[in-house]
Amino acid sequence: MSNYNDEKLRNKSLSKKNDKESLLNNDITHQLSIHTRQGHNKVLSESILPLLLCFACPFFVRSIVFICNHCDGSIIKYFQRLLFDQTMTLKDVLEDFFYFQWHWPSVIIILSLLTYAIIMTMLLPGNEYNGPITDTGHVPIYRNNGFNYYIISLIIFGLLTIILKLNNLSPTYIYDHWEEFLSTVNTFGFLLCFCVMIKGKYMPSTNDHRSSSNWLTDFYRGVELYPRIFNIDIKLITNCRYGMLTWALLSIIFCMKTFELYGYTDSALVTCILTLVYLTKFFWWESGKFNCYFFFFFLFKLKKKII
Repeated sequence: MSNYNDEKLRNKSLSKKNDKESLLNNDITHQLSIHTRQGHNKVLSESILPLLLCFACPFFVRSIVFICNHCDGSIIKYFQRLLFDQTMTLKDVLEDFFYFQWHWPSVIIILSLLTYAIIMTMLLPGNEYNGPITDTGHVPIYRNNGFNYYIISLIIFGLLTIILKLNNLSPTYIYDHWEEFLSTVNTFGFLLCFCVMIKGKYMPSTNDHRSSSNWLTDFYRGVELYPRIFNIDIKLITNCRYGMLTWALLSIIFCMKTFELYGYTDSALVTCILTLVYLTKFFWWESGKFNCYFFFFFLFKLKKKII
């Protein structure tokens, strides 16, 4: 009996020793992973990747436009021209894919629509509703007036279109200058992100903010969760108001231009209607869908370019 108990104690002691060694190995592995993240992986994730993405996204946008306008929508032609066209100089590549430029008519259109979105969002009535509570206990408050804003905006756009047509003008001007418009939007987007980052670093609106010593990281991921300027919610205005309304207006504009170029086209009309149905549903249920929206409205215009 004594031998049995001694064996049992030895096994238990060995088991504890093995557990300690296992914990020690796990701790060493954990410390090593921390050291690795703080070393070259940290440089990769917090400097190199944000920088690459900041350059890659505008390049991607300009590439789509170039494919539609100069390669008949063919990706193969695009790569052939980019890699093997000896007439294309480095200057041409930089101008076609990386050059940021101010196109003043586009600047006026963008700023006018952004100003309109801010004014209408603040003036239109609507019941207040709460967003999701944050880790610091902050609860963002919004006004449920998105659907009214959407319908009124479409009516105003229709009236402006009639007025422009009577004066031999057309909102399809945006289609005709789509490259300049996208370049201006990209430039404006970078400037806005930079301003919001500076504001979040030194004048945060709530306690839901984080900052680091790496400006590239802060620029890429953002500093504040709910940035506000003069009580204007930046995310609400840029995404749900300006962004979603622009998506709807661009769908109509591209459909109109298709009719001007090729006459009545079923595919363009159906695409426009489906887009407007989706956006109508979004604004109707904005208070419930606010936390799960995502869009690249410039990308969704590609199908109309091809159609």
